[in-house]
Amino acid sequence: MTVPDPARAPGAAPAAASTAAADAPISGPAHSVRRTAVVVGALGVIGRYIVDRLAAEPGWQVIGLSRRQGADRPGVRYLPVDLLDTAACEAVLSGLTETTHVFFAGFQAASGPAAGYAANIAANRDLLVNSVSVIDRVAPGLKRVVLVTGTKYYGTHLGPSRPRRASPIRATCRPTTTSTRSTG
Repeated sequence: MTVPDPARAPGAAPAAASTAAADAPISGPAHSVRRTAVVVGALGVIGRYIVDRLAAEPGWQVIGLSRRQGADRPGVRYLPVDLLDTAACEAVLSGLTETTHVFFAGFQAASGPAAGYAANIAANRDLLVNSVSVIDRVAPGLKRVVLVTGTKYYGTHLGPSRPRRASPIRATCRPTTTSTRSTG
């Protein structure tokens, strides 16, 4: 897997022709900064939330990747792709030349108990490598890759989930963001 080069020129010419998804206009008022986010695992629990949050913010065009086809809406386009198939990744993702951000929330669970978490490593590594490698190669304006991962993040180590009531403190907490400033 290649690591994005922070020295890329923001105005560098794209490596390949853009797809209609990447060129689709952002709905709403005109914005001077255009950001295109690719959300890997866009129809999963966390990915769906990321898509909704970005779509609600001005200046974002969102492209959701998932095995299934999602319902396109203004500012959001879904592309179905099997990220474990390198040829499919190349075919579908090579047109995402306008990508500025990747939010990786993909997760492929292996069969068996959560205690066998090591069985998840290879497939999930491949999801990450196959998707980010193609996007990194074709998107000269790629600025950031955000990785949301770990089976404990999804709670699989706790066993089958049971619906629970949120405590008053959890019900009032807001999502937090981290600073985008460089520390050195």
